[in-house]
Amino acid sequence: MVKRSGLIVHYQGKKVLDKLNELDVHVVYTSKKQHYSVFYIDAGNESKIKKILNNTKGFRHLSPSLLSIDEYDFDENQKSEEIEAN
Repeated sequence: MVKRSGLIVHYQGKKVLDKLNELDVHVVYTSKKQHYSVFYIDAGNESKIKKILNNTKGFRHLSPSLLSIDEYDFDENQKSEEIEAN
C-alpha cells in the first residue's frame, strides 16, 4: 500500500490551480472563494511538490492536512473482497 500525505495549499490567482492539475496529485477540494485547495500526494514526492509550488506565482502557504489519512484504507484487494462478499 502506498503511503499518502494530505496537504493544504493557500494561493492567490489561478496559476497554482493550473500547476496542481499538471502535477501527480489528487485534488479533493478547492475553495475558490477562500483561495485554498486540499490534495493528497505520495509521501515520497512531498519535497518535490513543495519545491515546485514554492516556485509557482501566486503561492502563499502550504500546510499539512488536519485529517489523518491513516484512518482510511485504500487497499484495492480489500475493496474487491468486500464487494464479492455482499
